[in-house]
Amino acid sequence: MRAADFIVEESDYTSPSEINLINQLETLRNRFGDVHEEPKIRLQALVSLVRTTPGSEMFNVDSLITAYDKNKSVKNLITSIRDDDSGNKYVYIRPAIGEVDTDIEIEPTANGSGKSIGRQNPQKTISTMSKRALRRRK
Repeated sequence: MRAADFIVEESDYTSPSEINLINQLETLRNRFGDVHEEPKIRLQALVSLVRTTPGSEMFNVDSLITAYDKNKSVKNLITSIRDDDSGNKYVYIRPAIGEVDTDIEIEPTANGSGKSIGRQNPQKTISTMSKRALRRRK
């Protein structure tokens, strides 16, 4: 082994456990994007998922908290770690871009069409469609 294998700059170093944590969080975020549910997972379940990947056998809750505090990539993937209504600790994952319901409107273009981007609120869409149908009947 070389000395460079042992000498590590602390600010640039990402441990294998943190890399596995980031990979698991990305996988979960993508999975929740497909089912349109609030992206969250129980704290112990996330720790168990990371521990099953090679190189992360010693991962625990303290490792997760440390990674959340010190690693920008982990902080960008996790919105918070808190209790839910039943008292269980959950890790809330930041949704992927485009997965958040927004009502953002684009300025009208040169041809006059202003199209919305992102998904509309389904209840608002249905309400608008029903009002439009009622106006056509009159």
